[in-house]
Amino acid sequence: MDSTKATFEGIRKNIIEYLSANPTFKDYNFTAPAISTLIDALAYTSHYLMRYANFSLNECFLDSAQMRNSVVSHAKELGYVPHQWSAAKAKIRIKPKDSSVSLSGVKVPQNTIFTATNYESMKSYTFRTINQHSFECDEKGNWFADVEVVEGSFVTEKFKQDEYYTTRYFLINENVDTDYMTVHVSDSVTGKDGEQYFNAKDAETLGNGEALYYIYEAYNGKIEVCFGDGKLSRQLEPYSEIKVKYLVTNGSAANNIKSFVLSENISTYLASDFLLEVLVPSESGGEREGIESIRFNAPKFFQAQDRAVTAADYNVLLLNKFGSIIDSVVTWGGEDEVIPQYGSVFICIRPKSTETLSPTQKDSIIHYLENKNLPCVDVQVVDPSYIDVDIFLTVDWNKYKTSRNKNELLALIQKKTEELFKMYTTSFKSKFKYSKYLTEISALDDSIDSVLIDYVLRQYLVPEKVNMKLDYFFEFHNEIKRGSVFIGEWVENSSWKCSIRDINEDGKLFLIKTDGVITTNTEIGKVDYQNGTISVEGYSFSGVLKQLSVECKPEIDNLNVVRRHLLRLDNLSIIIQES
Repeated sequence: MDSTKATFEGIRKNIIEYLSANPTFKDYNFTAPAISTLIDALAYTSHYLMRYANFSLNECFLDSAQMRNSVVSHAKELGYVPHQWSAAKAKIRIKPKDSSVSLSGVKVPQNTIFTATNYESMKSYTFRTINQHSFECDEKGNWFADVEVVEGSFVTEKFKQDEYYTTRYFLINENVDTDYMTVHVSDSVTGKDGEQYFNAKDAETLGNGEALYYIYEAYNGKIEVCFGDGKLSRQLEPYSEIKVKYLVTNGSAANNIKSFVLSENISTYLASDFLLEVLVPSESGGEREGIESIRFNAPKFFQAQDRAVTAADYNVLLLNKFGSIIDSVVTWGGEDEVIPQYGSVFICIRPKSTETLSPTQKDSIIHYLENKNLPCVDVQVVDPSYIDVDIFLTVDWNKYKTSRNKNELLALIQKKTEELFKMYTTSFKSKFKYSKYLTEISALDDSIDSVLIDYVLRQYLVPEKVNMKLDYFFEFHNEIKRGSVFIGEWVENSSWKCSIRDINEDGKLFLIKTDGVITTNTEIGKVDYQNGTISVEGYSFSGVLKQLSVECKPEIDNLNVVRRHLLRLDNLSIIIQES
């Protein structure tokens, strides 16, 4: 039989050919209903078994595995533990309503409850303090306490070590923030009462007497807590009692909340005696790592060996630790900056729920990398810089080739353009290819005869200080079309209309000032057309406080960005003309 024919029809044909060659069945009619049904059943059974064998074989490899427990198991072999759920955090300032009240010695207790409502989903969430906070008094005599709160509820589970070490400890809940997990072990033999064990996060903590625990994602999706065997870390004594306290969270559902209510009294004061000011809205909540992310990150994490040396090392360490809040990350050395900064490494992160990281998130990232990177390297976390793109489409339309009207076609083009931008430009080092975009738009409807596309790229200049000569620099990363640079327009001295342009197309920028009668041109900067940079040198914006548009057209239709820059669709203008 031909084993390469793995389809149902191929298997059925093989069976008939095999039986036909057997003299015992030479006079059988294999199209008869009864025997045809039996052959179908045999073929179906064989086909199912082959598919099952194929699926089982795929699950043996990280690249082809489809089931989460298989992917997690292969990642575990590489020492990679997928990041779990993370709780949303917020920073709140608590102030007394009565400014004359002294709160000296008053503390906000650990586990003080706050209630917050997400008005988009109309769901309420519980936040709580993890640590105790004291009230402080500023130079004006105002009392306040700045507290950090996290979303979720604490759950405590107890286990007992059996005599033969066969017990496995699975937590009941899946949505666990392991950063807020504590483990205490009561040793029934030595009489030690509730000694705290610590998470074994790296090889430096290992030792045969160290009180460590390990956490993994088990085959059933639950978090498993494990202990040492007496060689790499301390082994538990039989009948030891284990108490695990952890935080159960709702993840990203509790992000972006800006209104909180104190739900408990503080000391002898009622909750209603205080005012709350939200310093940092809730952020950093997220879900556990997805299958494709695990498949991508696990081999790279193994190569990094839990240290940051190359740019890829930084990326994978951050995705493993902060993957619940990171949408895209890029890292580069200071030597690649336009003005080189040797000894520095730059990290740029696009968060999932906002356009930039908060100061608290940046501090957490820098603190995490302190013991991972080389001591002489200065880590700088910078915000993404967006290059807005205006697209101008001219579409030749033959209305007799479609049942759609002009408005329906406009909506279709708008939707497809937004989809393509989301697909190709939401990550760093992205590219937007003219040919792919043209093909996709042209294929939307048979009535589209031709499409012409034009771009305008835009960034923004915000004068840092008025009446002070400063330099401003812009990177577009795409070759700039000569004569297309325009900055402005703004008004000075209530009469002069000002703008900046490359009017001579020779790489020189000129300040153009006119009052309707007199026009003056003054050289004010440079354009590097090939490298796509614009620089305004030593200009003082007198009385200008608004942001100014910095626009240019690309010489080449394909759009590229590097380092911290991202493309963002700003405006789409569509002209449909009948052909």
